[in-house]
Amino acid sequence: MNKQTLLWGFLSVIWIGAGSSYVGNLACASLNNLVPLGLQHNDLKLESTDHFQFGLSSSEISFGPSTKTFFSDLANYLNEDPTRQVALSGLFLPEELNHTQHNNLGIARGNSVKEALVHFGASESQIDIKSKELVKNPMIDNVLYDGVLFEINSIESPKNDVPAATETSLNSFDATDISAPKAKEFVEPMTLYGDAVFSLDMNPSMQHYIEKIGAYLADHPDATLQIIGHTQELGSIVKNADRSLELARKVRRFFRNNGINFRRIKTHAKGATEPILTPQYPQAETKNNRVEIKIID
Repeated sequence: MNKQTLLWGFLSVIWIGAGSSYVGNLACASLNNLVPLGLQHNDLKLESTDHFQFGLSSSEISFGPSTKTFFSDLANYLNEDPTRQVALSGLFLPEELNHTQHNNLGIARGNSVKEALVHFGASESQIDIKSKELVKNPMIDNVLYDGVLFEINSIESPKNDVPAATETSLNSFDATDISAPKAKEFVEPMTLYGDAVFSLDMNPSMQHYIEKIGAYLADHPDATLQIIGHTQELGSIVKNADRSLELARKVRRFFRNNGINFRRIKTHAKGATEPILTPQYPQAETKNNRVEIKIID
């Protein structure tokens, strides 16, 4: 190998190293230039030195250390006055894929922020979710920082809070309207959290929900009832899968024993791949151990 070849090789190494460093510095500069997370309304002034994040085509939220205080303080502010309402506008790019049960990824991201606020004590009736399509891509390394906009409004009369129960739904139906006609065109998804999976009982609300499922399945021969189990991280992929499948099968037995044809029920186990809350939150185990119920055509 002659001296000229060695020289070019040495210069190439320096160039590649310098280029890598430059790209890294660009990324850091972009992160450093992010607008701080903040919210102001009358006497309220919330600030966070960190950000909450969403990955590309994902509605799974992750938090920086100080965003926990941001969400907690906002929940407390809403609780101080029942006429206060926060509007959450979830952001999304048109080219992102939507793997959620919501109409678009923005609504799904808004719902993730709503879940966090409810975790800190906010009332669901004081949270409104919208979506906003982004024109330009603001992502940094396929991460969307602070992908939900906050706006505090006043409402003339607060909605009644949904009574605490062992079962909750993503799009809650009116549990008191038992005389309503059976819905053949749409059945609301439902999510059962934590111990609610093992304390299922045939109360009037659940009976009404099962009747709606039965009516829809009868009217749509190709539709199936999907029961999807999720769990808190247990240490191994196998344990996670087994636990989430156990939860899904428990709910499947309940529906089968209450009149739903077992051949129209499909179970899926997603393990710990789609957590709602990270482990540092007190309710992480309850929220992450859950079963989603929905109709798929």
